[in-house]
Amino acid sequence: MSRLCTVLLFFTPCLLVGCGQQSGGSTGNVAVVDLDKVANQLGLGKQWAAELTAKQSSVNQQLTGFQQQLNQQLQQKRSQVTAGAEEPLPESQQVQLVSYQEELNEKLRLAQAEAKKHLQGERSRIIQTYRRQAEQISSQVAREKGFDVVLTKNDSVVLTFAPTADITQEVAEQLKLALASTSGASRPATPANSTAQP
Repeated sequence: MSRLCTVLLFFTPCLLVGCGQQSGGSTGNVAVVDLDKVANQLGLGKQWAAELTAKQSSVNQQLTGFQQQLNQQLQQKRSQVTAGAEEPLPESQQVQLVSYQEELNEKLRLAQAEAKKHLQGERSRIIQTYRRQAEQISSQVAREKGFDVVLTKNDSVVLTFAPTADITQEVAEQLKLALASTSGASRPATPANSTAQP
């Protein structure tokens, strides 16, 4: 019995000290950030859509110009082939024209595919730039709040988390300041609601 009392007397203060170290709303060392929500609060979705629309318009103009050049080349080839030729065109000349037209169509198809690839690359670049900035700021905010790990609500399967683990608002505020200092007026000065997703 005295041995049990000794053990209890020894371990009771240890347990109480351990309990005293736990805060009432402890969340562990993991923070959670919602990058879509941050982007929407800053109005970045609309900005990205505008940037991509402008690039799409520019690419479309270039493709239209290229298509016009190809049409001119086809007309020139037709003129060369049909100049002084008898009517109807001999089969060899018809085959030559069809072959040339297919060649030009393939050039246009390749240019369109390259344009699509370029636009997808631009979209990825915009998103990756944002994610790098958000990652740096999320890491900084998490360290300041005593967290060791940051999970993104968007990429991870986060079923539930304590509100004290959510650093989304702090990240949005810090990112807003960072964007304002690096790009001045090109970023929104006030938070805007946006339905576009990054």
